[in-house]
Amino acid sequence: MNRVDFLEEQTIAGGSGLRALKTPGDPQWCWQTISRLQSLWVSLNLDFESYMTAWAEAEEHEVWEKVPYDNPFGSKDAMLRQLEIGDENAAKNRIACQAIAARAMRPVGRQSGNKSDYLVARIARDHPDILERMKKGEFQTMAEAAREAGIQTAKPRKTVTLSNEVERVAERLKEHYTPEQIRQLRDYLGNS
Repeated sequence: MNRVDFLEEQTIAGGSGLRALKTPGDPQWCWQTISRLQSLWVSLNLDFESYMTAWAEAEEHEVWEKVPYDNPFGSKDAMLRQLEIGDENAAKNRIACQAIAARAMRPVGRQSGNKSDYLVARIARDHPDILERMKKGEFQTMAEAAREAGIQTAKPRKTVTLSNEVERVAERLKEHYTPEQIRQLRDYLGNS
């Protein structure tokens, strides 16, 4: 079924009248539920609560098993792909992106690169294609999206507590530094 036929069936099958007056799980109700999901998904500002309410109803009645009439989607994932809408995780990611995109973009400069709001703002500014993929829920984590955008996230800093126990400090340094770095430190300390 091509997209035009699909949309035509959806329009005809959904019928007219209020969704609330239809029997949940019936094909007309399923089509109107799908239409609601699509409408909410493409809106400029996704209403998470309304979207998740519609999803809960769609899942409760397994709409993907009932429509399209002649060839049902068969699975939630298949329906998500064909309708180009997202599940709960994709909706959460999209809400996060919307919140950050709504704020004015602050200068990037040499700011720390591991904060989610900074990363989303930078991706929105420099990689709008990746931002769109984030909104669709293609990434599991912000760090994954940042890596895709070529943004290096800062690694956590390691600390060594100095004390009068030189051997203990030396052991901690060996845990954190490579042998080459230990040689450099030894050379530096020897020249001081």
